[in-house]
Amino acid sequence: MAYTPTNWQDRISGSPGQFSTTGSVPGNVVLTLNDSPSQAGTAVTAARMNNIENELAKLDNAVNPTGLTGAIAATRYVGATVSGAPVTGTFLLGDFIVDQTGLMWICTVAGTPGTWVRTAQTGSQTFTSSGSFTVPAGIYRIFVKVWGGGGGGGPGGTIAYSNTYGTGGGGGGGSGGYAGVWLSVTPAQVITITIGAGGASGVAGGLTAIEGIMATGGTQGATGGGNSSSGPGTGGAYGSGGISNYGTSAVTGNPGTVGGNGGTSTYGAGGTAGGALTDAFGSFGAGGGGGHGGVYNVTAITSGSTGGNGAAVIVW
Repeated sequence: MAYTPTNWQDRISGSPGQFSTTGSVPGNVVLTLNDSPSQAGTAVTAARMNNIENELAKLDNAVNPTGLTGAIAATRYVGATVSGAPVTGTFLLGDFIVDQTGLMWICTVAGTPGTWVRTAQTGSQTFTSSGSFTVPAGIYRIFVKVWGGGGGGGPGGTIAYSNTYGTGGGGGGGSGGYAGVWLSVTPAQVITITIGAGGASGVAGGLTAIEGIMATGGTQGATGGGNSSSGPGTGGAYGSGGISNYGTSAVTGNPGTVGGNGGTSTYGAGGTAGGALTDAFGSFGAGGGGGHGGVYNVTAITSGSTGGNGAAVIVW
């Protein structure tokens, strides 16, 4: 509610402290004080002045930060700095400044110059390799997103017979699982991040984890079937998608696809693509494609592709 100031009367006039008289002596005489108000407004009285003092006292009590272990609100603006918190001067709990870079700092422990922290700033950080994250000042909740590594594609089938039958292509690797979860944290807390690597040909993807939130890697595609004396090899089975341990926030990775059967011509069938990424965020956690099958003395088999590495994103 906006405060409406009072228009007080000015009691000072040209002859303060003097009186005018009307009437006659003997008889009744009326004395009139010569400091009557010179403009319209509310007259100053002791009762009205006391009301003002009482309300100011209530306001002062309302913003008193005594007893807090850390300032939770800015209560008094005390100036500005070029950059960062003040390094000189004596300050109270709840004092705040705004530096010339636009950042606000609050005094959390009174003193000379006291202890200051920067108010919370929003941001995000992406991790593609294992490491750690330090929670910024003023942050108590973060949203974490984790992707497991993609499974490697299976290699093409072994050429067992020297004929024109091709071997089967390797199955595609499954993509890594995904989870997105809110976490409660404290400022300056150090959080360990483990990033799962994408699996090499025929190898499952690795586990990605933050604070107990885990997304497993996709499994590897199977090796394509070898040829025989009477026909081509069959395609390798696909890898399954990774999973997460966090219920409704979890997304199972997509499976790969079955490798193609070997051809009856002089060329083997190609391997197939790995599982598509479960959350559209670059190539994190995608499964590797299966390797090509081969034909004796014509086309060599190939290994499957390596799955995409896992990743993590922290948003605050």
